[in-house]
Amino acid sequence: MVSRTIGKLYPIPLDDYPKLLRYKVSEKGIFYIEDLIREIYVENKELSLNKLTQLGLLLKTYICQTKRIDEEAMFRDISDRAKKYGGVETDFIKEVLNSLTMRDFIAPNPQYDPRIAIRIHQKDRN
Repeated sequence: MVSRTIGKLYPIPLDDYPKLLRYKVSEKGIFYIEDLIREIYVENKELSLNKLTQLGLLLKTYICQTKRIDEEAMFRDISDRAKKYGGVETDFIKEVLNSLTMRDFIAPNPQYDPRIAIRIHQKDRN
């Protein structure tokens, strides 16, 4: 049975979340997420923009991969923390994604369906 529940992060059915992004978080990436979350919420450290961007991208990917929309509040908190540094350029995000790939924190997503992302972008333009 297909769930028609619409996610808050993206305006698509929750069952399509795992197909939305080109990457999935690896087991090694999940451990890295846990390390960064511990640094923020247990050790009360201020993370650099680079680490916040890494965590944000990993969390967004993890949310889509697992359909764990309960993690969206943490993603929003990480995004708010990163805003104090200003905006993030597209080239910087590409560098961070490349770094996460090189460190085996993310891998290609075999479920990826580019048509879903295209539909979202078309709706945004209308």
